[in-house]
Amino acid sequence: MSADPRCPGWDDLSDWWAGDLAQAERDALEEHLLACEACAVRAARLADVAGGIAALARAGAVAGPSTAAVLARLERDGLRVHRYPIAAGEVVPCSVWPEDEVMAAVLDVRGLAAGEEGRFDLLARVGDEPPVRVDDVPLDRTTGTVVWLSVAARERRRSATRVSFRLIRVAAGGEAVVGEYGLAHEPWTGPASPR
Repeated sequence: MSADPRCPGWDDLSDWWAGDLAQAERDALEEHLLACEACAVRAARLADVAGGIAALARAGAVAGPSTAAVLARLERDGLRVHRYPIAAGEVVPCSVWPEDEVMAAVLDVRGLAAGEEGRFDLLARVGDEPPVRVDDVPLDRTTGTVVWLSVAARERRRSATRVSFRLIRVAAGGEAVVGEYGLAHEPWTGPASPR
């Protein structure tokens, strides 16, 4: 997160990348990116990650944080995405349908991420695997979500397992867990998805 309040947030950058800004907003953001090296680096990081997600997802090689705008763009580009909205404190049952290409855990962070102080990190853990910590996750303040994408082909191979996420606020005074989320993954056994 940038210390300068004039710098765009992750939600603005992801809307820019996804082409969801009005022309005037797009022009203003791009003018800012030309003048602000820190934001240009963040935009390049987002574009690199988001631009490669579709190809990596089809190849079975990506899992990590994203934004609602990037998720919407993947759906518009024709990827079959299975969304699992999860409220803080909730564990949601999930399974991978045969036609799914991307799984999306959409963590509801409204109310947990109030204020602009500090940044948010995410600790993700699949079963007994070592946890993965991602610093400064893109928290989409427009939708009030953090999105975690994983590849359906990879998830399809898993046996029954629990996936957990911890949202951590990191500020000058230290860090604190502000939300916990879970997925209870079961192998798919039913008919084709009605989608």
